[in-house]
Amino acid sequence: MLCFEVFRNGERLCRAGIQEAQVLSAMLTWVGGAPRAKSPKARTKAGDLTLHVGALYNPKPGVNAHPAWLDQALNRGDEIMIRIVDASKADEPYRVSMSSPEEIKKQQRAYYEEMKKRYEGKTAKTSARVAPLSTAKSGPSRARRRSAK
Repeated sequence: MLCFEVFRNGERLCRAGIQEAQVLSAMLTWVGGAPRAKSPKARTKAGDLTLHVGALYNPKPGVNAHPAWLDQALNRGDEIMIRIVDASKADEPYRVSMSSPEEIKKQQRAYYEEMKKRYEGKTAKTSARVAPLSTAKSGPSRARRRSAK
């Protein structure tokens, strides 16, 4: 199976991989520029650097499984290396979150209600500032640019 071997400053952190995986990802993120809020885990002006290694697969139709091997804070100057390998075995994830069809529908509904509340009652004047996609002028689509070569 395809695996990611992840190293930080020369130290091996994990070998992530799962036979059933439909997505295997390693994400390095920096979030910053905000003054420290009242919460102890709030961002600072210096920002937060994190490394996440995870996957997504469907153990059965309509169910999403999200295994995670790594969620780690990083520092400036850290060297991250990801080696892509074929291996018969990976490390066990430290957690696996599952989402049932009911939970997914509940999350979607909550998001819909949040967006409805946010945008309900906006005036036509505000909406008119953004041109509809069908009338927006732009260059050739990505698909046409690729096929034109």
